[in-house]
Amino acid sequence: MVLRAARRQRRTVTVVDVNRASAQQGLVDRWVGPNDVLPLLARADGSRLEGIEEFVPQKVRKFIGHR
Repeated sequence: MVLRAARRQRRTVTVVDVNRASAQQGLVDRWVGPNDVLPLLARADGSRLEGIEEFVPQKVRKFIGHR
């Protein structure tokens, strides 16, 4: 859903499995803390969409579309 919304809005997102971050470990270290709720969608401005209940199409589109 996130990738589809990003593609429609011509935005770039990076999907990282925090259990297999390897090459993306810097992103995990920067954005994911030990007490964070997953899934987590973070923007460069520090805004977050956290928890499965927040990952509904309307909220994801709005979050990704924010500039």
